[in-house]
Amino acid sequence: MKEIITSDMLVYISGGYFGERDASLKENLIRFLRYVLIGGVFILRKKPIAIIGVGGGPLKNPILRKSFCKLINSASLVTVRDDETANYFKSYGVKNEMLVTSDTAQIIKQNTLPLLDEVVQRDVKRIFKNKK
Repeated sequence: MKEIITSDMLVYISGGYFGERDASLKENLIRFLRYVLIGGVFILRKKPIAIIGVGGGPLKNPILRKSFCKLINSASLVTVRDDETANYFKSYGVKNEMLVTSDTAQIIKQNTLPLLDEVVQRDVKRIFKNKK
């Protein structure tokens, strides 16, 4: 919690924050507490928010949908990964400019990632074996 209070800026990157896997009350509550509440703290403290390369929607819960729209409208910079995301949030009242770029995960290349320590590589291979 200290990091939230002392941070100068909040950055949301790709990761599924702005959509839902299922519309259960539990899932929506967890999503609200993990992602919206932190954004609300930054809005109240008038600290900048950047939303970069996210996809979003659909959000069946109207409270969650309005909360994410408020976050997007409060952000200093918004880029989304596709027209579908931009159109979805525009249809629910987002007025902030949303640039359509790319999902941040799509720009990661093998040669830009640092090599893992040998011990970590062994642990990953041992834990995940032949799994995807």
